[in-house]
Amino acid sequence: MLESYGEIIFLSHFMLVYMAFVNSDCPMRCECDIDNEAMNLNCTSTIPDMLPLNTRVVSITDIAYEYLQQSDFNNARWENVTKLYLRGGSVNSVFSDTFWNVSNLTHLQISFPNLKRLSVNAFSQLTKLHTLDLSGNFLLSFDVVADALRVNEFTNNLDELNLHSLAMFLTPCKLKETFFLQLQRFSIKR
Repeated sequence: MLESYGEIIFLSHFMLVYMAFVNSDCPMRCECDIDNEAMNLNCTSTIPDMLPLNTRVVSITDIAYEYLQQSDFNNARWENVTKLYLRGGSVNSVFSDTFWNVSNLTHLQISFPNLKRLSVNAFSQLTKLHTLDLSGNFLLSFDVVADALRVNEFTNNLDELNLHSLAMFLTPCKLKETFFLQLQRFSIKR
C-alpha cells in the first residue's frame, strides 16, 4: 500500500514516462508491449521500417504486399527478432532472400490465403529455426514446400513443421525418399 502522496506522484510520473517511451518508439500501425525487457510488436497491414530496440517478437496481420523480399526486413534490428508471425493479407510469393536479415528466428509462421510461390532458398539463412508453421496457405502446394525443405540445411534444428490446410497438389516422382525420411523426425501437425 502506498504510504504517501509523494509515492503516488512518483509512480504516476514513472508510468507516464514509461508509456511515452513505449509509444514514441513504437512504429506506426503497431502496438508495442514490453515483456521481460523485450519488445513485442503487433502490427497491421505493413512491415515496420524501424524496429524498437530489444524487439524479440513481431506479429504482422493483413499484410498489403503482393510479395515478401529482403528489403522488407532490411533494418539491422531485425537480427534481434526470434519469433515472427506473418498472417493474412494479399501476399502470394516469398522470395529466396526474404529472411536473410532475420537470421536468429526460432519460430516462423507464414499464413497467407493467396500464397502460391515459396522460393527454394526462402529459409536457407534460418539455421536456428525450431518451428515452421505454414498452416492456412490454401493455395501453396506440397511440392513447393517439399522443394524448400529438401534443399536447405536449416532443417537440422527444425523440431516442428505445421502443414495444416496446405494444398495437397503433388507431382509424382518430384519428391525423393530422403525427404520423407527427413520428415519423420519432425512433429508434424495436420
